[in-house]
Amino acid sequence: MSPPLPSRRASSSRGFAAALRRLWWYVVLLAIGIAIFGYFAAGLRSAEFEGTAQIVVKSQNLFGELNGGGGSQDPNRVVITQADLVRVPSVVNAVTDTLGLPKTERERVRQNTAVDSRVDSDILSIRSRWADPRIATDRANAFATEVVAYRAKPHTGAGPSTHLRAHETGLDPGW
Repeated sequence: MSPPLPSRRASSSRGFAAALRRLWWYVVLLAIGIAIFGYFAAGLRSAEFEGTAQIVVKSQNLFGELNGGGGSQDPNRVVITQADLVRVPSVVNAVTDTLGLPKTERERVRQNTAVDSRVDSDILSIRSRWADPRIATDRANAFATEVVAYRAKPHTGAGPSTHLRAHETGLDPGW
């Protein structure tokens, strides 16, 4: 009687183990290559942090509300208007001035700032993204502070037509 033939499964496992013993350094080089690639790929993307500040949207003008002149009654319009205040040039200018940034940074600061608003909420969230978490938080807080200050100021005389005329003539309207 002849010895039993090895099963096909056992022979394929032995073949794989033999190949692995012969070519182990390929496996090691592949693992090292993947680790190096991952290290450099992760280093190419800079970390980005987000600072958030929240303010109340609802009008607190009690005198105007009691006298029937409390402003717009459409909640959508109120929320959208309050969210748009973050983009008002004088608010952006005040933020960069408060933070001691040069005028050349105004557009960059504005682009890295976003506003989240919901019609069913009286809270407006201002988000600022930056590489440093402290700077992101400082900028979000500065925007919230300046939006509240802007809302507290009376705005008469320098309406949209003044800014439009300054823009048409090529003058800097203070943006």
